[in-house]
Amino acid sequence: MNQLSDFHRERVQAVLNASPLVPVITINHPDEALPLCQALVDGGIRVLEITLRTPHGVKAIEQVRKAIPDAWVGAGTVTSIAQYRQVEAAGASS
Repeated sequence: MNQLSDFHRERVQAVLNASPLVPVITINHPDEALPLCQALVDGGIRVLEITLRTPHGVKAIEQVRKAIPDAWVGAGTVTSIAQYRQVEAAGASS
């Protein structure tokens, strides 16, 4: 059985300490990303997962990271190395 390294265990704990609830967000309309994420952060949810299930995910990650720098913004439904590189370039938290 594989176990997490100390580094990864600490990162997971930091995410859970920041927000024990992580919403999984699918953006259907690009103009909805920022208001939705801002409302979640204003309500105390500091960790956000924006999926790549629609073509708006990468752009939404980029917008939210720029507008709400204190939020942890991750990517979900990443299915390829190319997508990983896109979300990394967009500023997804690691």
